[in-house]
Amino acid sequence: MKKTKNLFSYVIAICLSLLLFTNCTRDNTSIIDDTTAAPQKKELKKKSANEKNDRLEKIQYFKAKMEAGEDVSEELLTYLNENKNPLSEIATDYDYFTDLVLGVINPDEYYCDNTDIPLSNYVNSTISEWTFLDYLYWLFFGYYPQIDAVYFKEVNDRNASYGVNGEYTRILQRTFRGLKRFWDINSSDIGMVPMKGTTYADIDRVTEIEMALYPWQTEEESREWAELWYEVFGSDAFWNFNHPLLSFNAFALSTTDPFVGDRIVMGDGIMEGYAAIGLGDVAPQAILAHEFGHHIQFENGYFEEVAPEDQPNATRRTELMADAYSAYYLTHRRGASMRWSEVEQFLDVFFNIGDCGFSSGGHHGTHNQRMAAAKWGYELSHNAPRNGYVMSSHEFYLAFEEALDSIINCETCLN
Repeated sequence: MKKTKNLFSYVIAICLSLLLFTNCTRDNTSIIDDTTAAPQKKELKKKSANEKNDRLEKIQYFKAKMEAGEDVSEELLTYLNENKNPLSEIATDYDYFTDLVLGVINPDEYYCDNTDIPLSNYVNSTISEWTFLDYLYWLFFGYYPQIDAVYFKEVNDRNASYGVNGEYTRILQRTFRGLKRFWDINSSDIGMVPMKGTTYADIDRVTEIEMALYPWQTEEESREWAELWYEVFGSDAFWNFNHPLLSFNAFALSTTDPFVGDRIVMGDGIMEGYAAIGLGDVAPQAILAHEFGHHIQFENGYFEEVAPEDQPNATRRTELMADAYSAYYLTHRRGASMRWSEVEQFLDVFFNIGDCGFSSGGHHGTHNQRMAAAKWGYELSHNAPRNGYVMSSHEFYLAFEEALDSIINCETCLN
């Protein structure tokens, strides 16, 4: 039994990393069907018919194997890769997942210490009472809030709330308006939406999602599944729909599909996690400003087409750039104008979201590299002329490209 529990903890850690370190950094029109139906009636990319009877049976199959002490990590990975959810191209990086499972990390090129990350420690504490079945429910069916946020939520809804109790609504709306004024890109078509575990409490909405995912089901069958997810994710194990892992992500989405539109998705869970480690006053703004940095990259064409073997470095470049854009805005006197004490907290945010997946296509940079990128952005704003000059987004980009090597190879720049 000890071996089984160790495996359970290991795979949970992998999946946490998968959610924690992913952002949308591409055009995603390929995952949306061509249709002129209203957003709430759109069909997502359809799964194959042979999946019809392969849902709860697979959960029971893996549960039995894990409880018997068998190592199912590679078999589970294969199944998940073959049965990707419709958002796998925008909110989940399966290459990164593969590298973590197979242990392809840390080639000793850079300092990378994952042993005591406060955010990971917090999440581990929230799942300490989970059973294997809880874990498998989350792993297989925990992505409905992301589907809701991308395909069903209306951007810039005045009634939208951010945070489990709406506690981040005002600050995020104010920050979003500030980012649009601060940066010189055309941002009029970029919206913001929440991602919430309480999606599962809306049986009508989950029924719609079920019908879109599994078009062979009748509406009555889809509603039965929605009622099951209501019971599962409304349980104590999932904090009555509010467990942070049900919405533990934030990402930027750029698409030419007019029914979805460009948006930033802000998950309640990731903000709750940072609040739990004492960073609730700065993390929501920092995360939002980072995702807005990706929209600067979308608008200005800063993403590069590279060979697969070069993807880790290309992704690291865009992620560190988004960190720097974020820091510049948050600490600039014409931006969020944060004090030094807030800046120190802010840098801690980015230290917490570094990773060591050097060969992964989703590599975002190590803890030190992300700290260095954020500090570089802060120093650029701190040294701005007294008249409050704001660099153009492209001027900032050129300066960052020149500084990138020193940020990546940072050794003493954090002292």
